[in-house]
Amino acid sequence: FDAFFKALQLGILPRYPEIAKIKLVTYESKAVNVSEGGSEALVQVLISFSYPNRDDWSIIGLSPNSLVSGLDAIRDSFYYFLLK
Repeated sequence: FDAFFKALQLGILPRYPEIAKIKLVTYESKAVNVSEGGSEALVQVLISFSYPNRDDWSIIGLSPNSLVSGLDAIRDSFYYFLLK
């Protein structure tokens, strides 16, 4: 997910140069709400971020698809940072 993070970061960097200092600190994923057959499981992704002189923050993404969960969390972290 670091590659996705860096790609999204580069894509919005020209408009919001302050995001260059955001660092992806940790990434965790786990299956939640697993049915007996396992076909209805959701993947929860928890990603933590840091920025100099600000509190660290974490964002959760939740989807049946782990890539979507991670991308949602990364996108939401940029929204959070820019709105705070």
